[in-house]
Amino acid sequence: MDRKKWKTISQELTCVACGTKVPRVANNQRFCSESCRSKNYEKPQHTNQCVVCNEYFEARRTRQLTCGKFCGDVYNSVNQQLYSDEELTHLILLNRGIGIGQFCKELATSYNRRMYLRLLDIIELAKERDGLDLYSVLNDPAGLIKMRKDEWLIKGKPPTATKHTGTKGFGNIGKGRFTVKKMKAAYTRYEKSEFKFDKFDRRTTQSVMVLPEFNWGPYEKRTRPSK
Repeated sequence: MDRKKWKTISQELTCVACGTKVPRVANNQRFCSESCRSKNYEKPQHTNQCVVCNEYFEARRTRQLTCGKFCGDVYNSVNQQLYSDEELTHLILLNRGIGIGQFCKELATSYNRRMYLRLLDIIELAKERDGLDLYSVLNDPAGLIKMRKDEWLIKGKPPTATKHTGTKGFGNIGKGRFTVKKMKAAYTRYEKSEFKFDKFDRRTTQSVMVLPEFNWGPYEKRTRPSK
């Protein structure tokens, strides 16, 4: 801050938490110590009514809807879920081999821990109640698609079931005739020729296991309405 402006600010402040007057050490200082800062931060400032149990509770924010973790979990599971348990079970059966991590990403755009834990509960309940192993369905390798590396590259590298999907771990990719550019060019030529065999212009024999495309079945992707 400019020294001229600093001189116009009072060099003494009154702590907003305890009322003690102390020398000012910063232009935006409001408290006399870290202790007062912590106490003021933790102090509830509003009285809200829980939307689940209807009990009144003290909160720092007017927008806090529930009084605690239990009521918060109930509210989220009932009022904010986009898919019912039956719909999620059906979607799991429609997407054999996609993996639980990718399944979560498809439903929630990105990895969502709350969705992941909910899926684990649904999987456990289905196994106890119906004897249905939904976890094995999601991770069934029979649902994976074997795709040659050149096709995988030209299709924009769709999600795979293996970690090694870069240039490492695939033999001579990056040097010689197995460069990414040459692999894409070879695939394009084969695609134009309707994949007719040419012993002088062979495609790569390297392959990756690609996750299946998400099958929405009778449903569609849902998003929460913007507030």
